[in-house]
Amino acid sequence: MKEALCFDDVLLEPASNSVVKSRSFPSLSMRIGNPNNKAAWINLKFPIMIAPMEYISSTKMLNAISSVNGMGFVQRHNEINDKFAQAESLNGRSGFAINIDQAKDSEFINRILNLNVKVILLDTALGHTGIVVDAVKQLRLLVPNKIHIMVGNVSSYEAYKDLMDAGADSVRVGIGGGAACMTRVETGSGVPVLTSIMDIYKNVKDDEINGIIADGGIKNNGDIVKAFAAGASAVMMGSMFAGHDECDGEPGSFRGLASEEIQIKMGVKNPYAEGKAGKVKDKGSVMKTIRNMQNSINSGCSYGGVLNLSDLAKNAKFIRVSQASLEESGHRLEI
Repeated sequence: MKEALCFDDVLLEPASNSVVKSRSFPSLSMRIGNPNNKAAWINLKFPIMIAPMEYISSTKMLNAISSVNGMGFVQRHNEINDKFAQAESLNGRSGFAINIDQAKDSEFINRILNLNVKVILLDTALGHTGIVVDAVKQLRLLVPNKIHIMVGNVSSYEAYKDLMDAGADSVRVGIGGGAACMTRVETGSGVPVLTSIMDIYKNVKDDEINGIIADGGIKNNGDIVKAFAAGASAVMMGSMFAGHDECDGEPGSFRGLASEEIQIKMGVKNPYAEGKAGKVKDKGSVMKTIRNMQNSINSGCSYGGVLNLSDLAKNAKFIRVSQASLEESGHRLEI
C-alpha cells in the first residue's frame, strides 16, 4: 500500500549555509507552462492564483492580485453576460474559467479571445477522464498556441501527462484537499496534495519548465512554501482569500463549488453535495494578506538558501515529523 503525505506531515530542513543575507533579496518570479509550447509560457512575479470561486473572484479581488502580478479568474458559475462584463472591466492579467461544453463552442471561445484573455481555465473537479482530455484537445484546436490552457484537477503524474500531451499548458494538482471540499469523506477518493505534487515533479523536474499548479490543502503561508519546495510552479487558493474586504456577497461567506447551495443556484434539481458552505472570519484588506504571503515566501527562500524561488524545489530537503511537532511549531501564547 502506497503511503502519502499531507503538508502537516513534513517540514523543510533549513539550509546549512544559506547565501541569502536578507529575506528581501530572493526573487519570487516563476515561469509556468508546457515545455512543448513555449509560446504560452506565463511569467508571474507573484506566483499565487486565486481559485475561481463565488464571492472570492470579485472584480476588486482580481484587480488586487493582478496589481502584484499574481493571477485570478473570472469564475464559470456566473451568468454568461456577467462573466463577459466582468472580464471587460479588468485592466490586469486575469484568466477566464469555462466548462467542458464551452471548451467545444468555437463562438464562445472566440468571444473570450476578443477580450484579449491570455489564460483559459477548463474548470473541472476530476480532470483525468476521456471527456476532459478530448475537451482539451478540441480547445487547443480553437485557440492559438500563445493562449495558455489550464485544466484540473488531477492527483497523479499519469493524469498530468495525459492532459499536457493533449495540449494543456498547466494542470491544477490536488483532489479533495480544499477547505470546503468533502470529496474524500463522501467518496473515499483523493490523494494528499503534497504527495501529488511530489509524484508529478519527480517525473518532470528535468524539464526546463513545468505546469504544476498546487491547488488545495493550503492552510497557512508555510504550506505555500512547502508546495513550491515540492515542485509547484504556482499555488492556487480559495479559503485563504475568503473573508477579505474585496470579496463579494455577505461578509465572510464561503461556498465550495460542489456545495448544495451552489448546485441549487445553478438549477440542479437533485443536488448531490461534495462540498460545504460556511463563514470565515473577517480578514480586512487582502493587500495585507498578500504582503504577508510575499514576506513568508521570501523568508522560506532565505531558510532554503536560494535567491530564486524557482530554485527552491531543486534544493529542498523535507523531513518527516510527528504529530506532536504541530503543537511545538505553533505559538503557545494565550491571545
